[in-house]
Amino acid sequence: MGKHRPRGGSIQVADNYNDKMFIVTDYGALVRSTNSGNIWEPVYLSISSYPQILSMDSYENSVIVNHNWSLRFSKDDCRTWNYHLMSNCYFDAVTFHKGIGTAVDDCGNVLRATSNGLNWTQISNIDVLQFPNQFNGLVSHDSNLFVCNYQGELVKSTNDGFNWILVLDSSQSLHFTKLFSTADAVFASVEGKGLLRSTDSGISWQYCNARS
Repeated sequence: MGKHRPRGGSIQVADNYNDKMFIVTDYGALVRSTNSGNIWEPVYLSISSYPQILSMDSYENSVIVNHNWSLRFSKDDCRTWNYHLMSNCYFDAVTFHKGIGTAVDDCGNVLRATSNGLNWTQISNIDVLQFPNQFNGLVSHDSNLFVCNYQGELVKSTNDGFNWILVLDSSQSLHFTKLFSTADAVFASVEGKGLLRSTDSGISWQYCNARS
């Protein structure tokens, strides 16, 4: 592991919290910098059996990462990790919502963390017959949760993930690849087109850097 730049494959996921930067590569390496990216050190997860990290999120001193079949959750700044394994569906995406770990899997199950991430409880299900494509975005913003898929559909929950409503349907004309949020807006990355932005909790969406 190089100390001056992260190595180990292409960058797949990036995040930051408490002045720390995280990068995940497509080889499954999770590395962290505490000095604005000048030096990078590995974060050890003992994940040799689950090499691909699909997504991650952080909140205060907590970090959550997901592989295809498992979730890892740290409450102590990555020193120790709790582990949760599912055997029926891939985990697609994770986020922190109101400080609580939240995940969605390939079967549309929405789960919340309990016992510091040692256990996860299913709280709802997004109908995969209505939304058949793999979910590839999950984000929390302004007390709402948003989930998107590659098929160009985006759903929202206003009650912590217990119920979901469709807020954007492109009729497969758009392909969403990622969701993220700032204090003021929710953003959906659209393949080949740019970024869609909503500043009113998903009611309306506009391109903020559309490609010509």
